[in-house]
Amino acid sequence: RVAPILKARGIALGFGPVAADALVTGDADRLEQVVAHLLGDAIATAPDGGRVDLALVVDGQRVRLSVAGAAGTSRHAAGLGLGVVRYLVALHGGAVCVERAGAAFVVELPRRDDERAGAARVG
Repeated sequence: RVAPILKARGIALGFGPVAADALVTGDADRLEQVVAHLLGDAIATAPDGGRVDLALVVDGQRVRLSVAGAAGTSRHAAGLGLGVVRYLVALHGGAVCVERAGAAFVVELPRRDDERAGAARVG
């Protein structure tokens, strides 16, 4: 979905660590909305020729997804809004942190240790 936008604007999409065991319990559609919104905001606010990075790590009993980019000054993101993202993440027992003056978002969710029904892979 985002490849044409990235190409047209010359934005590089980088991937940090991606943990294979990053499973969470929840509504996969809602969690996909969260990821899509944060990625879309990072792309929308990145300067042309910029970079957006994603990483997915397991930290003990938490799964941490980070979406980071350099925020531009002339573009404004639209969509669900950070309030709705925080609400959806909170419904899944998680939290959203804003870092680097709004240029990075970290979503933390409780980790699920097995692949029983209801587990959703984040990312």
